Amino acid sequence: MKADPGRGAWMGALIGGGTFVVLGVLTCDGRGGLYDPSRGECAQYGALIGGAAGTLIGLLMGSLVKTQRWEEVRPDRPLRQPESVGRGSNRKAP
Repeated sequence: MKADPGRGAWMGALIGGGTFVVLGVLTCDGRGGLYDPSRGECAQYGALIGGAAGTLIGLLMGSLVKTQRWEEVRPDRPLRQPESVGRGSNRKAP
C-alpha cells in the first residue's frame, strides 16, 4: 500500500479551484470598483483561495490515505473447469 500526496494535492487544487471559481462568479454582483470586485475578479480570487485550500487538503488526504493498484494477470495456460466428483457422478477421481 502506498500514499500519494502529490496526486492528492493536484486533485485538491483542481476541485477546490474549480468549485470556488463557480461560487465566486455566482455570488458576485459584478459592478466593479474598489470594494466591489467584478465577476472576473471574483473568479480569480475564488481560483486562488479555493486552489490553495484544496491543495492543502488534498496534500493532507493524499498523505494519509493508502491505496493499492491492481493489475490483471493472465495465466500461462488456460484454466480448466473442475471435474464433478462425488455422489451422483459417473466420473472417477484421477
